[in-house]
Amino acid sequence: MYYLITLFTLLFAQEQTPNFEADCDELSSWIGGIQGVEQSRKTTPYLMAECHSNLNYDLIWVLPKNSDITAFRLTQHLNNGTDKEIEKLRSFAFVIPKVDPIEPENEFDVYDYVFPSYVEVYTRNNGTWKLINTEQIESFEQLGELKLKTVTKK
Repeated sequence: MYYLITLFTLLFAQEQTPNFEADCDELSSWIGGIQGVEQSRKTTPYLMAECHSNLNYDLIWVLPKNSDITAFRLTQHLNNGTDKEIEKLRSFAFVIPKVDPIEPENEFDVYDYVFPSYVEVYTRNNGTWKLINTEQIESFEQLGELKLKTVTKK
């Protein structure tokens, strides 16, 4: 009986989806462009954040035209979750393994992506993160293409 329960647990237990805005120990945020793809009007500007401490993922929020949301306002929201306008933005999480760089190029080079990797893509609907895609990615450029394709899809 014990083995049957254990097997059932292994087969049907699912890891809980993180709250990507709150579960990271060190979430860094900024306004910027999607890297790894040719620069265009579609690649920037986005609210962005990344986690590479206890979890590994990148976040992108899609800003409406003429938005006055700033990186400072995003940081305040991430610290206390009180900005209803940011909560309404289309947002995406890209879960991908990261490691400490072997030879950092500068003080901003704090992690490297692991390639090849399967990238899980989540979107937030009504406060709940939902898995919408999983793709194998071979390079930084393919990761940029996946991000751009995801955030520009209507």
